[in-house]
Amino acid sequence: MVRLLGYYGCIELGEETPPFLENQWSIPEDQIVVGNEIDLIPSIDDPKYVSVGEVNFLSDNDLVIGYKSREIMRAYPLRILNYHEIVNDDINGSKVAITYCPLTGTSLIWDRMIDGVETTFGVSGQLFNANLLPYDRLTGTTWSQMLTRGVRGEYNNENL
Repeated sequence: MVRLLGYYGCIELGEETPPFLENQWSIPEDQIVVGNEIDLIPSIDDPKYVSVGEVNFLSDNDLVIGYKSREIMRAYPLRILNYHEIVNDDINGSKVAITYCPLTGTSLIWDRMIDGVETTFGVSGQLFNANLLPYDRLTGTTWSQMLTRGVRGEYNNENL
């Protein structure tokens, strides 16, 4: 099961369709915008961090997605998320994905464990109501960031 950890307020196919794309959508298909190929916008799968004193590419007014768990704090700059949209991270053993939609300015923090197995999230290249539709690389399920549930694939209609 994928759990929602936090909330902050498309595709070109070749001759073969990946199996997970053959499933039915649980959202109106005519409202899905196809923009890019899968993973054309690359997720960050091995993020690197620097201390606050070492940051030389942000101004005091730049926005970030903040994450705090006990003594661990992370900042994911929107300046970077605008180009990557997803960060797959391991925060003190917690496997999370931070997703960000530049069009709506919304973000979610997802638990990357699905039924006890770790996955990573990628950019599907599709939008629903101008909002990011990430997919998980373990099951191929397409998830709606806005609806916080699967909308196509193995976990279709599965709420977080």
